[in-house]
Order: sequence, then C-alpha cells, then structure tokens
Amino acid sequence: MFIQPRILFSVLAVFILAAGNAQSYQLNGKVQNSRNEVLAGATILVKETGKQVVADVEGRFYILLESGKKYTVTISNAGYETRVVADVDVRENQDNTLVIIMVESSRSSLEGVTIKATSRRHENTSALLAFQRSNTALSSGLAADFIRRTPDRNTGEVLKRVSGASIQDNKFVIVRGLSDRYNSAMINNAQLPSSEPDKKAFSFDIIPSSLVDNIIINKTATPELPGEFAGGLIQINTKDVPARNMLSIGMSTGFNMQSVFRNFTGNERSGSDWLGFSGGSRSLPETFPGTRQEFTGGTMEQKLAWTALLKSGVYREKNTTAAPTQTYNITWGNTAELKNGGRLGTILSVQYRNSMLKYAVERRLNQSSDGENIVQLHDQQNRYSVNVGVLANITYIMGRHKISFKNLFNQLLEDNYYLRNGWNKDRIQDISFRSSVLSQRTLYSGQLEGNHQMGSGGSRLTWNGNFSYNRKSQPDLRTVSYNRTMGTASEFE
Repeated sequence: MFIQPRILFSVLAVFILAAGNAQSYQLNGKVQNSRNEVLAGATILVKETGKQVVADVEGRFYILLESGKKYTVTISNAGYETRVVADVDVRENQDNTLVIIMVESSRSSLEGVTIKATSRRHENTSALLAFQRSNTALSSGLAADFIRRTPDRNTGEVLKRVSGASIQDNKFVIVRGLSDRYNSAMINNAQLPSSEPDKKAFSFDIIPSSLVDNIIINKTATPELPGEFAGGLIQINTKDVPARNMLSIGMSTGFNMQSVFRNFTGNERSGSDWLGFSGGSRSLPETFPGTRQEFTGGTMEQKLAWTALLKSGVYREKNTTAAPTQTYNITWGNTAELKNGGRLGTILSVQYRNSMLKYAVERRLNQSSDGENIVQLHDQQNRYSVNVGVLANITYIMGRHKISFKNLFNQLLEDNYYLRNGWNKDRIQDISFRSSVLSQRTLYSGQLEGNHQMGSGGSRLTWNGNFSYNRKSQPDLRTVSYNRTMGTASEFE
C-alpha cells in the first residue's frame, strides 16, 4: 500500500509537534515584599499538577513544568495576603521567571485574602519601584528586566540611564553633579575599593551588564549605609544562581572618526601588551641605579657605563593604522541540583576591550602685551588602551542557608604617546618633543558571604568577609626633546 508523501510529512509533523509540546522547562521565581525583602519559607503550589515547593533563603523557587499548558500558581506566606497568578506557561528560549510581590495582610484574624492576577514575568522593575516607594532614603535604580532590553554591555553604560547620574570617560559616575570623589560604590553589600590609586573613583566599565540583577543609587544617607558619600552610593547586586544554564558571547565595535584608520604613532610594544601586561621588556637593567639621586651622584665614567646598559632604539617610533575599538565578552552560567536537595550556581564572565584613540590639542602660551604669541605648541596624543575583566561567582543554597564566593578581577594597560611640535620666540627655537607615558593597573576584589534564616520568626544572620587588592605601576616613562634654530631647515638636535 502506497502512502502519499504529503500524508507522511503531516504525520511526522504531528509527532514532532507533540514531542515538542511534551518537553518540560523550569519555572524560576522569587518571592519578596514591597520593601524588597525576600520571603524565605513561602509556599508555592501549582494547582494543575499538585506540585508544592518552599522558597529558599533567597526567596527563590524552581518548578519543572510541561510546555504548552497553562498553569495557576498560588503563593502564600504567614502575615501576607495569598497571591494567585493565572495563565502561567513555560516555553523554550524565553525567560521563564516569575517575580512575586506579596502584600502584607491588614487583617488581624486568620481569614485569608486572595489576590488574583495574570502572569507577569518581568516584575523586577515593579519590585524595584515598590522598594523605592517604601525606602527611607531617596533612591533611583534599574532592574535586570530593563537592562536586558538595552544594548548596554557594561555597568558604566547602564548607569547613564539612571535619573540624576551621568558618566565620565564611559566609566566614572557623577551623581547630582558631584564628581567621583564624592561618591561610593558597593557590590553585593561589600564596599568596593577605588580602582584608581591616584584618586577616589571606581571604573564601572569592568562589570558586564548581563550579570547585574539590579542597580540602586542612594542619594541620601541612612543608618545602615556607609557615610562616605555626598553625591550618591551606587549599590550593584550581581546574579548569584542563574535562572537557567546559559552561554552568552558578545562582540561590539566603535568608531572615532578622528582616529579610526588614521596614522597611529607609538613605541615598540612588548608581546604581552595586548593582554594588559607590559611584560619585562621595559624594565631597567639590574645594575642600573634605582634612584635619580644615585645616578646624578655618580662620576662621568659611571654615568656613561650605566647609559650603555640601556636598550638601544627605545625611542624608535613605530607608525601603524588605528583600528576600531573592539570589545569581546563571554558569559557562562550553570545551576546544578545536588543529591542533598541543595543547589550550586556558577557564573563566569570574561571581557576584553582594545582601543586606539587620537586626540589633538592646540596650545598657545605666554602671549605678549600686544597679544602676540611667544610660545605656540601643537600636541597630538596617541592613546593605546587594553582592559581585561574577569568575574567569577559561586553560590551554594541549601534550604534556609546560602554561602557565596564572589571574585572580580580587572587588568588595565594604557600607553599615551605624545607628539609636540611648535616654536619658542624667547629661545628662538623650533621644538620637537616626544613622550611615552605607560601605566598598568591591577584590581582584585574577593568576597565570602553568608545568609542564614534563624528559625521561622524572620530573624536573619548575614555575614561578609572581603579582600581587595589594588596596584598601579608605571614601568616606563620616556621623554625626549629636540631643538633647532627657529625658522631653519637644519636637523633637530
């Protein structure tokens, strides 16, 4: 008996569709009140399946549901009105997350009050707004569901969207017009060290936006917050346990029309510059004097011998073509169910940024009484920058207990090569000046924290231990100035 191909394809399509509908996906949720406090121990019941789970110490719950069906989820907790959310479904390639905001019961009796609503998966912003309304401090913020809808790749770009905040150099935050020295930063309730050794500031471009759960900027002081700010306190909360296993790879590029594909001048680079480490090629010889006083105190023969130890060609210029700014990032998240009923969540993220930018500055100095320029200089800056950031968070949750180990590492290398040309009428000289200012910065922040609910009375024990390391070095600073008689075509000396 012959079966027509169209009938066969129809039967196969039905089987494939049925198999797809039979797949199960995880519904992830979080229960909290209007003050942004999590409700550990809340009961979550799925009416159609009879499945019942209890929220963990973070107020989170996880239920495996079959795709293609509608479910009714009931959430209850002592002292709060029962919440019923209808038309809940789970699908592939969607964020199956449900954030529940519980309302405190105003009744003194034990009679329950039920609040019915349809499914809303992106209530993070609603929860954040409820927190701001009840917060004693004046605050602004953004939640993860809003951040997901923006093209921002790091926290520095996200902060530009917060009311009352602006960003300087795409990384330093200014709150209410006050510069970075008047602001403070915290990540996961631990104060962040300054990422700049020569000023009080934190570079927010090292934290990928995909790892941020919410950002809150407190603009007034309260007793539970550090009092070291006058502009704002930026609180960044990163994701602990990913809602589902994830792998995200991103790449972006930027164009500066004053720089891209133009001539870019600098000295020879070491083989590790592209990783943010200057390597050992720029180090002074071992027997070279360690201080200026030691060098100037030597005899002429010693100075000549020391000078001969320096590498030849250190001032040799190399011209390349400025490439577009490149940014790459990869994020991996995994959550695993353990045999003892606990959950282990891991998030790893690596970000790399490379830029070659040119800046031109015209300087006219020392004008005479009749307005004539005595000194006129033209500066051109060639800035080569590499930024490598790594974030690694590991969290273990078991019932009413949670322990997290969080790590943040950043390596930055900047090489500023200056070209200065001009003239000085007082000295009757033409000037040709070259300078290479290279610096590298290392930042590490590690935290070990715990959150434990003590009994059923709502008491909590929270502890946090953190270690921070910040280092800035200037392995090589080169300057050289050449002069010739003004207005001549002779060689610079």
